Amino acid sequence: MNNFKMESKDLHLHYGENHVLKGINLGVRPNEITALIGPSGCGKSTFLKTLNRMNDLVDNVKIEGEVYFDDINVYDSKIDVYLLRKRVGMVFQKPNPFPMSIYDNICYGPKLHGVVKSKFDEIVEKSLKGAALWEETKDRLKKSALSLSGGQQQRLCIARALAINPEVLLMDEPTSALDPISTIKIEDLMSDLRKKYTVVIVTHNMQQAARISDRTAFFLMGDMVEFDETEKIFSMPKDKKTEDYITGRFG
Repeated sequence: MNNFKMESKDLHLHYGENHVLKGINLGVRPNEITALIGPSGCGKSTFLKTLNRMNDLVDNVKIEGEVYFDDINVYDSKIDVYLLRKRVGMVFQKPNPFPMSIYDNICYGPKLHGVVKSKFDEIVEKSLKGAALWEETKDRLKKSALSLSGGQQQRLCIARALAINPEVLLMDEPTSALDPISTIKIEDLMSDLRKKYTVVIVTHNMQQAARISDRTAFFLMGDMVEFDETEKIFSMPKDKKTEDYITGRFG
């Protein structure tokens, strides 16, 4: 037993001939925000998707090594991937609400997982409150989710992920398509989310990683160059490549 909620061990991933992840060893602690930083194409988002096996959906992918979730190897052939993705939820870069009401967006996951209809009202309120969206939507729950602003849509997607009671929340650049005010709201929300959930976030925004995360991993060309407490990464990086990236010499 260790003190990690999720952990990769010697994780390699190939897309055909392309070696995208090269022996990644990374432990994610419970109730912390772990940020993954690095230039485009360095493997951050690919690594994030290995944690709930979203890469299974990609053609010609080959994965070696292990990824543990509460000491269970998620790549074990007996794993129920559907249940894994319920416990390890995901929020994508661009808001992707379903073309249905706000209420039905939240209920979509619980309905798939067999939750009885009488619980829906409670789940909708709890999830929207958890995503700091209840006060803005409580009087328009039957309106289309597409009528919300971009920032509200992203918080709705977070609420939709919370509705199925995950333990881990994976966030792939969740604010990159948003305006500064919406970005601040999402960042404030993430600080609250860590009280109940374990969060792993991919971000290109150095200041964002510094503001919100407990630990930061720097990826470069498929390697994890450095992983440490965020304050140390940004003030006293051990690797020259990390220092060059966070000071803007490349990337």
